[in-house]
Amino acid sequence: MLDAEGLLEPRTLRQRIGGTWSVAWPSFSITAGLALFALLVSEAGSSGTSSMVGWSLAWLCGTAVLAVTVLLLRNTIFRNRAIHPLPVAVVVAKDIVVAIIYTTVLVAVAGRLGLDMGVGFTERVLGNVFYAVWWSPALAYFLDYRQQVRTTRDRLITVGATLEDLDRQQDEILEHIRDDLLMEVDAELEPVRERLEHVVASTRSADSSESAVSREEWQSVSHLLRETAEGSVRPLSHRLWRSAEQSPDTPPWWSLPINIVRHQPFRPALFILIDVLGTLGADIYQYGGIRGSVLVLAGLCWSIPGMLVANALMRRYPHHHTAIFLTALLLLQGAVVIRASLRDFWIPGSGSVTWIVSQAVAGGVVILVTSGFGAWRNREAAQLDNLRVLVEVEGEVARERSGQIAILARDTAQYLHGSLQTRLIGCSLAMEQASETGDVDSLHRALAEALTALDTSTPPPVAVGSLRDEVERKVRLWDGFCDVDVRLDESLADSSDNAVIVGRVVEESVANSIRHGQASHIDIDVSRDADGRVQVSIIDNGTGPQGGSRGMGSAYLSMVSDGGWTMEATEHGTRVLVPIGPSPGR
Repeated sequence: MLDAEGLLEPRTLRQRIGGTWSVAWPSFSITAGLALFALLVSEAGSSGTSSMVGWSLAWLCGTAVLAVTVLLLRNTIFRNRAIHPLPVAVVVAKDIVVAIIYTTVLVAVAGRLGLDMGVGFTERVLGNVFYAVWWSPALAYFLDYRQQVRTTRDRLITVGATLEDLDRQQDEILEHIRDDLLMEVDAELEPVRERLEHVVASTRSADSSESAVSREEWQSVSHLLRETAEGSVRPLSHRLWRSAEQSPDTPPWWSLPINIVRHQPFRPALFILIDVLGTLGADIYQYGGIRGSVLVLAGLCWSIPGMLVANALMRRYPHHHTAIFLTALLLLQGAVVIRASLRDFWIPGSGSVTWIVSQAVAGGVVILVTSGFGAWRNREAAQLDNLRVLVEVEGEVARERSGQIAILARDTAQYLHGSLQTRLIGCSLAMEQASETGDVDSLHRALAEALTALDTSTPPPVAVGSLRDEVERKVRLWDGFCDVDVRLDESLADSSDNAVIVGRVVEESVANSIRHGQASHIDIDVSRDADGRVQVSIIDNGTGPQGGSRGMGSAYLSMVSDGGWTMEATEHGTRVLVPIGPSPGR
């Protein structure tokens, strides 16, 4: 099953949060960088630039200890997390421990450096635990999803490139396959040609007299032709029949902010969540519960209405989306000014210019990140969808090429099994009859016909203009060996539709009637059945169905009739009925 985007396989919460990214170095680096930014904004930003170096040093020590902790976790409890993701409860417990370790080292170093911490150890531990418990799983979830998108994209790109390369080589592939088929056929038939050419040379050297080649020799040649048809041509045709069954441009990352400004709305709900989680705890610790809450609400009372109004304007005037977004982004910074004024009123100096600048930057980043999540999702989904379309198109092309290759092999197999095998057996029968009667001219004609049939430099014959001509051409192969009566529906006789298929059905059925059933008379009827399909009926006076295993000929009849052909014994022989095409009920 795929998710709503139709491309990504769903993953459980345990797989996303407790898998590879639960203690990954990229996750650690991102979290550490954000922790430094938050620390400088909340601590150094309110007390001046002089404390920035001290807090940076404290952060560095806390981060170094955490790096060692992560290294130990990666090689012990979380060693097999990629294969066997850990439960979410274990990941949350890990985040709590990590937050406690980080806070302990941070406070210890800050105390040694004499930094004004403002907030007690217990409050700071609780705050950092709270942040770690929601931030770490959220980041792991995001990175896991991003990796899945990348993996899917890379797979689609690889498949698309492979299919595109196959498409470019299609003509060359088909030509090589055609050459290989001819070479295989030629290698199989070369010894027979050489033997027949030797017989021809012998007869010519003796002025074409019958005494030049004994009756035994003619019978030997006849046996050779039959053996070639059954022992070489037939297996070769079966092998060929079985073988027949057998990157778009990616937008650069730097374009993401541009796409956010041009196309994305503000996300008030997500902004409220991040703003409350990021500021409420610190404000309550510093100003008390009521004043801290007022600070947060004052900023939100300015920001949220502004976002809602801006979203309405961007929907109403989509051509001015960029201008409205940027203007609103600038006006939303008024929330920072309001909070700075309240901070200064309650604690003079706490709303310094440094704090205002840092909060304005942080607020702008939060707004872009919350709005950009939708843009990022849309961007990734669009890329994957484009890649999917490419792969589907290239896949259709590849399937078409494979179909062409299969048709080429099947046509060659059918020619070998039908026309060539039939002609060789016909020549063999003609030689046997002429040898018995002493008809030298008939012997030579049969020999010449066999050499012509074995000439692989001559391409297989193609269907002539009409169904009538094609059926007559197939019947003529057995002139002199069997009486054949043909009846054609006049509405079909002069049409070329289904001519090749009908001709091959006739070829296969007549050959089987003569070779296996020893039939001397065959009736062929080509008409339409009750469903309007072309239907071929072949009735002979032979020995009837032999009950042997069905081979390539039966496979061809099943293919053209969608499995609807029948063969049954009659009072005087066999009746084969082959409707062309699937039945209406299928």
